[in-house]
Amino acid sequence: MEAEAAHEQIVQLTALLDGLAQAAEHIAITRNTLLELTDEAPLAPAEPAAFLPDSPAYQQIMAVFTEADAPLRACNVCEAMDLNPAPNNINNVRIKLKRLTSVRRRSPGGNRFRGTS
Repeated sequence: MEAEAAHEQIVQLTALLDGLAQAAEHIAITRNTLLELTDEAPLAPAEPAAFLPDSPAYQQIMAVFTEADAPLRACNVCEAMDLNPAPNNINNVRIKLKRLTSVRRRSPGGNRFRGTS
């Protein structure tokens, strides 16, 4: 009786081990795919100047994103624009960023706000 129970437990553990090995293989494939994607050349940014609202602040914000090599928060944009990162300035930049994303969604160029190197 104990031998049958041990055999059943071995069968269950073997099935679990096979499932975990398959999951690890899928993770390795996904990792390799993601690494290949990062090796590809970045997309050329759309021409934003034609769709920007008439304000120098929007030009400054777009210049900050053009020079950025990582995602930015509103506070980071304030600092890059030499603004005091006070709550009022952060909220103003946040409002401008929201306006820019809504303008970009309506434009033919899409809504890519990633910095390029």
